[in-house]
Amino acid sequence: MNQEIQLIPGEFCTFNRALPEELRYPLLRIAATLLLSLLLLGIATTAPAAAAENQPPLCDTKMDLRPWLQSNSNRLIDVCSALINSGQVPKPRLAFAYYNRGEAYLIAGRPNLAISDFTMAIAITPTFSDAFNDRGAAYLLENQPDRAVRDYDRAISLDPLNANALSSRCAVRGEKGDLRNALSDCDAAIQIKPSFAAALNNRCEVRALLGDLDHALADCNKSIRLEPNNPSYLDIRAFVHLKARRYDEAIADYNAALAGIPNLASALYGRGLAEQAEGNESVAKADIVRAQTAVPNIEEAFQKSP
Repeated sequence: MNQEIQLIPGEFCTFNRALPEELRYPLLRIAATLLLSLLLLGIATTAPAAAAENQPPLCDTKMDLRPWLQSNSNRLIDVCSALINSGQVPKPRLAFAYYNRGEAYLIAGRPNLAISDFTMAIAITPTFSDAFNDRGAAYLLENQPDRAVRDYDRAISLDPLNANALSSRCAVRGEKGDLRNALSDCDAAIQIKPSFAAALNNRCEVRALLGDLDHALADCNKSIRLEPNNPSYLDIRAFVHLKARRYDEAIADYNAALAGIPNLASALYGRGLAEQAEGNESVAKADIVRAQTAVPNIEEAFQKSP
């Protein structure tokens, strides 16, 4: 693997991790989008969040653990591990304990351990749709997209209204070039959750790859209105502008994306192409070289875009 590439937007920078080069562009900020979905929308929200850092998380319940995942995932791992190892947790609460620890492992950048915990949760409760969905995210971080898709398929079959699984499958299908089915998945996710920023961003990119630039831009604009400071979303909108040959707008969005994530290779390469089209050869070359140093195959990825 080459140098680390930050992918997670700024508000979650405490758990930035390098991702495999294969999880890149186009539609390859999938893992970042998945983690955002887990934190913003995908984690169960049927009980109030922990009110303060000194309040122990209830690992064996289906509750909103986002405050712990964002700020203290290691403590959550310790608390859940103690509960699991106690041998005193009845089923199906034990499934939630494994699931919540798996979430913490995932956010802590330990997807192999997350997979083990999600698998245990599924073994205890085979109809646990969220566990299948989030194991799919972990498989993706382990560069196993086929296994990820199988888990998304299962999550959706168990819960057809699982918008996170639909959005995630949209992203992976798009990366594989199955754009029409990817679009259907994103459409379904957005129908379930009209203000689902990650799904709107994914659909923006799918539509751009299909050449539907006007509708793509509308999706990107909406996702950015929902999450104005998300560098990944700005990067995708810049790609739409680049394809539409609106180079000044593309450069502006790439600049904004790079202000949040200075080593975002897709933004560096895209900005280089836009600067090149504007005749700024020296600036373009510097950006392209930086991008290629980070992700050597990035030129090939861009060339695959219609």
